[in-house]
Amino acid sequence: VRIPYENSLCLKYHNDFTYLYSPFYPLISAILDIDDVKDLAKAKSEADAYKIVYFKIPTNDEGQLSLGDELITPFIEAAEAIVPDRFGIIPSPMDIQLIESKSTVSDDKNKVEQSVDNYYGEAGVSKALISSASSGSELKLSMKVDSSEIYRIYRQIEAWIDLQMKLRGHIYNGYQFTCHILPTTIFDIDDYIDRQLKLSQASIPNKGMLLAANGINTAKMLGNSFTENTIFKDIFDMWQPLKSSHTQSGELNESGRPKKDETDIESSTDTQRQNDSNSIDNRI
Repeated sequence: VRIPYENSLCLKYHNDFTYLYSPFYPLISAILDIDDVKDLAKAKSEADAYKIVYFKIPTNDEGQLSLGDELITPFIEAAEAIVPDRFGIIPSPMDIQLIESKSTVSDDKNKVEQSVDNYYGEAGVSKALISSASSGSELKLSMKVDSSEIYRIYRQIEAWIDLQMKLRGHIYNGYQFTCHILPTTIFDIDDYIDRQLKLSQASIPNKGMLLAANGINTAKMLGNSFTENTIFKDIFDMWQPLKSSHTQSGELNESGRPKKDETDIESSTDTQRQNDSNSIDNRI
């Protein structure tokens, strides 16, 4: 079935591919490897936690057991009642040698971490996005790199909207414009706004981008401009900052903080006021 392009939308992450391709297919084996390594580490931990209590049964010169079941069984039962559940008890006339691997708990943990690192390496995604970020800058840069991957989808959406506007007659000689999606995401919107503010200080005409980055569309901008500059202009002009000792000077252009009440000052301060010691003319 052929769908008319004016009634369809198709977004391709890679325009280079002319066939279907699953980008996450190679990650299946990496995920299975992580699961296998975790199972091995768990089995190793369980084996390390299991202990064996060995009872050696004595034998005579002919190699026959010198103790009967009536003597061995009570000792075995007494030991089973004392030791934890993960302890096994083995009575044997032969010497038992325990064979175990030489890997440590840290080695097993490193193997799991290595398999996880391999997964992120094959996926092309920084592990800092999920965990183990060594610094804040590493996490920030990783988010920027991964967020930029969506820009190629932005460009395809822009091209589709421009095509639809042309097909429906919304673009003609006297009324031409294009759709543009800002190259930013929720993770780096603050940096984008700061960059646009610096450009605007250099007289770059980017007020529309600043408004869009702050979530203000054209209709809101026009409405706010008309409301503040036309309807409430006289009201806003009459607004004044709060009057306090921080925003205005004292009486007779005197500087400094307001004087304390006479009941709140020290005796030395009272004497100083009576003698007017702070006056320049009275200073020696």
